[in-house]
Formats: sequence, C-alpha cells, structure tokens
Amino acid sequence: MSKQFVNVKEFVVSLISIVELASFTRKKYLEKLNEGDKERAEGYVKFLNLMLSNIRNKVVEVSLKDIEEAIPLMFERNVNLGEAVNAV
Repeated sequence: MSKQFVNVKEFVVSLISIVELASFTRKKYLEKLNEGDKERAEGYVKFLNLMLSNIRNKVVEVSLKDIEEAIPLMFERNVNLGEAVNAV
C-alpha cells in the first residue's frame, strides 16, 4: 500500500488526522496562554483555521471498519490509533 501512495496525484487527509491536529493545536495554544503569550496562542488558532480552510475538500471519512483494521497495527507497530488508521 505505501508504494502505491507515491503514485497519488492529489493529497487527501483523514478525518482522524484532523482530530489529532486540532488536539495538538489546543495543547500548544494552552501552553502559550500559560506562558502569558496570548498573541502566539491565538496564532495557533489562526493556523488551525487556515489549515482547515485549505484541506476542506481533501478530507476522507474514517469508517469503523478502518478503525477495526487499524487496531492490530496500533499494537504491532507501537503507534497511536491515528497513525495506524492512516496506514490502513
């Protein structure tokens, strides 16, 4: 499957990757707020919104079947569920 990936003409983004990006962005936002850097914190929110506007038409849904197939990979490869789903 990964060798086929290099033949993809246009990128796609899984919904689970967007959830992970949003979680990471929230973490960085809170870190910067706690450091008193409100401007930088707000920059993370702007970044997330910009990313979402740029990938809006490239999002692919994740099905329960995808998650079921990813669970064994998660343990075999010692990765999180999002990474495993993206490998399915």
